[in-house]
Amino acid sequence: MNRKKIGYGSIIEIPLPDGRFAYGLLFKDSIIGIYNIISEIRVLPENIVNHELKLYKGCNESLIKNGTWPVIGSIELDDEEVHAPDLAYYVEWLPEESVERSAINRKEKTVIVEKEYYIYLVRKGYTLGTFNKPEQLPQWILEHLENWPDFQMPKNI
Repeated sequence: MNRKKIGYGSIIEIPLPDGRFAYGLLFKDSIIGIYNIISEIRVLPENIVNHELKLYKGCNESLIKNGTWPVIGSIELDDEEVHAPDLAYYVEWLPEESVERSAINRKEKTVIVEKEYYIYLVRKGYTLGTFNKPEQLPQWILEHLENWPDFQMPKNI
């Protein structure tokens, strides 16, 4: 297989444990946006980009670099687009504390924002979770993509 260059805007194919495929877009700071598509057959990059990016995960790039998650194409991103959108730091087992803090990732920096904006991001599913073991991401995608966001907000919100 001809290896493609890895860079911001790279479209990656993520083989799932059940034999299907998910697809992601690589952003700066090792954030992968996951497209809202799971397919039984391989999909061409030009058809993938017609789907929305549904969720975002921080993940080291080792499985991209070693070819386990191959780069199958790329889209050109301008200087602003190399960064993922604002993503809330939301800890599911500490929901009240997360909302109280209202911290987000904005262009590789932690920023404290208004609570209303933070809640908007969380409800939209724009949260940043990180996988220290990237090999766990495919199973997580299988379990969560279809119903994302699938976590509970604090009752007082």
